[in-house]
Amino acid sequence: MSTLVFEDLAVLRAALDANLIPPAVQAAPVDFARDTAGKLCLSTDEPLPRADRARLREAGVSLRTRAPANPRPLSCWAEVLPLERAGEPTPPLGELLFLSEGDEGFLRVAGELLRLGCEDQRLAFFTDAQGVRRNLCRVADPPYYAVLRALDGGDSLRAFTLARPGGRVWVALGRRHPLAARLDAEPESLVLIGEHGWLHVPDGPWLDLHAVSVVSLPAATRWQRAAPERRLEVELRLTRAPITRPADLWVLRERALEQVEALVRTVPESVVAQLRFATIQDPRGGDPIVVLRARRSAAGPPALDLDAEAYVPAPQIQDLYLPVGAAVDPPFRPSKLRELLLDGPDADSVVWLAPQGEGGRRGRAFTRESLAEDAFAPLGEWVDYLVSANADALVPWVRSAEFDFDPFVSIGIEWAEGSAPPRPAAPEPGPRKRAAHRGPLRPAAVFEAPIDDAPAEDEAAPEGDAPEDGALTVPADAPRSAIEARLAALEAEFCGLDLPLDDPARVPRWAELGELQAALQRTREAGLCWSRALWETPPPDGPTPAAIARRWAEREAQLQGFPSPAQMLGIVDVIPEDLDEQMIRGLAAAVLALAASGEQLEGEQLAALQRFFASHGERLDLRALWLSRSALARMAGDDRLALFQTRDQIMATLREGVGLARNIPAFVRTYGSDGDAGDLGRLADALGSVRDDYLLATRTRRRSTIESTFPDARTDAYVRLLFAWGLARLGRPQAARDELEAARKLLGPRAADPSEPAATPCTTRPSWPSKRGSSRPSTAWPRARPCPPPPTGRSPPASASSRTTSGATSTTASSRSRASSTPTTASTRSIAGSRARPASSPSPASRCSTIPSASPGSSTTCSRSCPAGTPRARPRRCTTCSSTSTPCPSPWPRRASRPRSR
Repeated sequence: MSTLVFEDLAVLRAALDANLIPPAVQAAPVDFARDTAGKLCLSTDEPLPRADRARLREAGVSLRTRAPANPRPLSCWAEVLPLERAGEPTPPLGELLFLSEGDEGFLRVAGELLRLGCEDQRLAFFTDAQGVRRNLCRVADPPYYAVLRALDGGDSLRAFTLARPGGRVWVALGRRHPLAARLDAEPESLVLIGEHGWLHVPDGPWLDLHAVSVVSLPAATRWQRAAPERRLEVELRLTRAPITRPADLWVLRERALEQVEALVRTVPESVVAQLRFATIQDPRGGDPIVVLRARRSAAGPPALDLDAEAYVPAPQIQDLYLPVGAAVDPPFRPSKLRELLLDGPDADSVVWLAPQGEGGRRGRAFTRESLAEDAFAPLGEWVDYLVSANADALVPWVRSAEFDFDPFVSIGIEWAEGSAPPRPAAPEPGPRKRAAHRGPLRPAAVFEAPIDDAPAEDEAAPEGDAPEDGALTVPADAPRSAIEARLAALEAEFCGLDLPLDDPARVPRWAELGELQAALQRTREAGLCWSRALWETPPPDGPTPAAIARRWAEREAQLQGFPSPAQMLGIVDVIPEDLDEQMIRGLAAAVLALAASGEQLEGEQLAALQRFFASHGERLDLRALWLSRSALARMAGDDRLALFQTRDQIMATLREGVGLARNIPAFVRTYGSDGDAGDLGRLADALGSVRDDYLLATRTRRRSTIESTFPDARTDAYVRLLFAWGLARLGRPQAARDELEAARKLLGPRAADPSEPAATPCTTRPSWPSKRGSSRPSTAWPRARPCPPPPTGRSPPASASSRTTSGATSTTASSRSRASSTPTTASTRSIAGSRARPASSPSPASRCSTIPSASPGSSTTCSRSCPAGTPRARPRRCTTCSSTSTPCPSPWPRRASRPRSR
């Protein structure tokens, strides 16, 4: 037997950590004692190799041949080391093991844990060599109150936690052992390391709490079902309520016919067209009673000055009318009120609750009066206009207003063949107006003739053949105000139809709405209307799907500056940085027109189109996405995989939430509110004009000496971010992207991480540069989830690609294709007030200088280092030096020729 003598516990721990003692010897039993000098003496029966003894001597450990006096046997060398304090335990505690003694200890611990809501307890009971009952209780995440009792140490209750997950060594809670991570117990046994020594206990068997507990139940009583002898009587009455909406039903009981006659004589015809009326005989034998009812419209019911009972629809019950400023008491749920007051013989009737008597403490009584729905007729049919009445009295006045023409001598040129004399040229705008344009003047928008594929008058159409297209009437010389008036009237008529939104009878109106929106250059609104027109089967007398698709493609090509819809197929080769929503929508329209005409795409072009819409189709509305992807799938020979992928994409979008601004036209979203979608468009145009004035002022205003000392890049970036936020809230996301990109370029290295996806300030305020100099707009584009409306109560218009202003517009460059096979025709578009989205520009040293503006069609030469004599036919990006001012129309380069900013 060898006896090792260590100076103190630190030397012993260092020897164990350094493995100076072989692991087999450390795991063997050992006798421990302290000598008279306080040194640690450990005797073991395991032999120590000579090399290990030499290493121990070098470490200062002495060896003795005799055993120490009165040694204490230990299970292993680690038992010599005492526990260290580990701090106060904090939840979650994990699995704990409670050790108690006797029946009293078990009952107290298990009962307390059960009272605190810990029912999952596993118990084991043993008797040690001294005959003491030991109780083990394993609990997962016990209540902290029970743990505090174990930490107090007032009784025999102790708590242990696992030394390491999955092990069989438990350490006293709030303590830790220096070698706990290296310890493990024998199979089917546990080691409990406490402050007063180690305990070796069996690992089970474990019993459930309910196996050693008895639950006493109180005496049960059995109730019998019984019906009440009396029923609760509820009397419905009318009580006062706040007035939240104007009246739209009036019951005229006194001088009814006289009041209606006075009404139609004094109010405008548009108000009369909003009203429907019904005349009934008073059941009590009095004068006739007239009931007026307003049609549902976006403008709301008219305000009528009548001596009548005014009613409003009940909340969530449109066919039940309550007096203005009244509500039903007690407040039943709408389904119960409908069951009580509308169901039965009055299911297809208009019901109103007429108040009776004076109001008391509980309100006023009422009677239910109803009238069949088909009893109402338009009020305009009741009015007879007497045109010839009192005509004789007007004869003198008419004669007094007559006059003769002045003498006129004809020289014969009026009937001469040939064109009329040319009109005098318009005066050239002054210097200030030319400066305000800051670019080539674009001619007025040309509105093409309406769709009309019917034969001419001299070519008789075959009998029985209906015209291919509907009556889409946009006069070629119609002013913008007339088109806006026609659009507003058509939208009001559209919303006033008592038809579902997807009814096929609405297809001609959808097509006409798309034509009018395109005439106003509201590309997104036009695209939403065109896609809905193609979504449903048109009526026999309406435009055919082929005509609608062809007209849509022609309009998109005209708005984007392409000579024909077929040229838009080259958009598939445009690099992603130059793509915008209008270009993707135009390509979708071209694909639909091609598919409707029966033409086929094959080979690499068809595959490229499928890949394009798979990558960028999410920027379209759901109907246009499905129509374009399904058309390509049919061209590819019934490509089921592409259809399944499109279906999954649309279903995922629907699960996340349909973006109203992306999928619903603006006039449909704003129907029923107090606002008009056109007001937001005009407000956006006004904001664009303010932005243009600001940009002009920053370039032309002379800065003072103090201003020149400090750079104004941050101030300009702040202003551009404000414009970006405002334009996005007003439904101009593309212009907002341009402003955001300009602000980032002004900030330079202080801008946000370019690797993050760029967002558009649509529904949240812009986040200004932080202390670190980053500009991160916390924004949300109208993608999947719906955009909240502006504070005015109007929904933001969906015309995200609107490019029209009421003043002068300028055409700007857009290099949108990188394939050499794409036609080199300049693609222009009109953007509200200023230039297009800024592209990544080269270094300042290589930037082209600005060239004076020229009207479209004139020839100008790039003033930088472009090839000499290179003409410029239309404003485009310079393909040689990437200048965005007035470039040369050289062949379009590929991606590598476009310098990017780092």
